[in-house]
Amino acid sequence: MPPPEPPLAFRRDVGPDPHPARTRQILDRHPEARALIGNNPTTFLCVVGLVGFQFAVAILVRNQPVWVGVVLGVAGAVPALGLYFLMHECSHQLVFRSRRLNRLTGILANAPNVVPYAVLFTTHHLKHHSALGDAGADPDMPAPWEARLVGRSAVRKFLWLLLNPVFQVLRGTRLGATRSPRAALALNAAVVLAVDAAVLLVLGPTALAYLFCSYFFAMGLPLGAFWLPEHYGPEPGQETASYYGWLNLLLFNRGYHAEHHDFPSVPWNRLPRLRRLAPGWYDGLRSHRNYLAALAGFVFDPRLTLFARADRTPAEGAPP
Repeated sequence: MPPPEPPLAFRRDVGPDPHPARTRQILDRHPEARALIGNNPTTFLCVVGLVGFQFAVAILVRNQPVWVGVVLGVAGAVPALGLYFLMHECSHQLVFRSRRLNRLTGILANAPNVVPYAVLFTTHHLKHHSALGDAGADPDMPAPWEARLVGRSAVRKFLWLLLNPVFQVLRGTRLGATRSPRAALALNAAVVLAVDAAVLLVLGPTALAYLFCSYFFAMGLPLGAFWLPEHYGPEPGQETASYYGWLNLLLFNRGYHAEHHDFPSVPWNRLPRLRRLAPGWYDGLRSHRNYLAALAGFVFDPRLTLFARADRTPAEGAPP
C-alpha cells in the first residue's frame, strides 16, 4: 500500500534550528574550515559579465518580432537566475568587505532583471536565515492560504511554479517586519526602472520582452523550481537539502544549500571545498543530483505540497 498522505498543514518540528549546531560541530572537528570564510571580489566580474551578456542579447534582438524575445527568454533564464544568485552573494556581504559596495553590486546585478528587488531581497533573505522555519516570520515560507490553494494537485503545483514570481511578491508584502532602508530601495527602483525605460525607448519592445521573460522564466519555470529541493521534503528530521548536479557549474554552486545554511559567510566558490572538508556531516543528508527528477517529484508526488516544510514557530510565550 502507498504511504498515507500527510495532512495539509506544516510539519510541526520542535527544537532549535539544526544548522548552528552542525556549524559548531564542523568547526570543532575541522577548525581549518574558518579559512573558507570571507569575500570573493571576483564575483563582481561575474556580475559585470552576465549583465553585459544580457544587454548584448537585448541589442541583438532589438529589430526582431516580439515573439523572438519571448522564446529566447527561455534560454535567458540561465543568466538571469545566475544574476539572482549573485545578488544572493551580495546580500551576505560576500563580494566586498564594504556593505555599500555589496549593495551597489547587487543593484547592478538587478539592472537587467526588470523588477527592482535586490535591496528588498537582502532584507528578506537575511530574515529567512535568522527565522528559518518560523511560518510567521520566514519570508521563504508560503502563506497557509497559498499552500491550501495549491494543495496536492499536480496542475495547481505546475501553475504555482509558473507564477512563482507573482507569489514571491505577495509573500514578501505580508511580512512587514522585514523592512529595508528607504534610500536604498529608492535607488534600486530608480536604477532598474530607468534601465527598463531606456531599453524600451532605445532598443524597443523585443529587447525589453527578452529581459522580462528571462527574469520571469528564471523565477518561475523552467528554472524557478531550482530551489524546491532546498527546503521541501517528504520526511521530518532535515531542514535543508542540497543539489549536487551539473547545474551548479552554471548557477554559482547554489545547490550547496545545506552547506550554505551552515556557513552563510562562505562564498559560492568555496562551498564545494567545505563539503569535501567535512563529508561526514553531509554525505548522510537527503540530497538531489537530478534537477528534472526533483521538479517532477514535487509536481506529481501528492505527499510533496507547499506544506512539506518544518514549522518551528516559537510557542506562544516562549522567548524569541
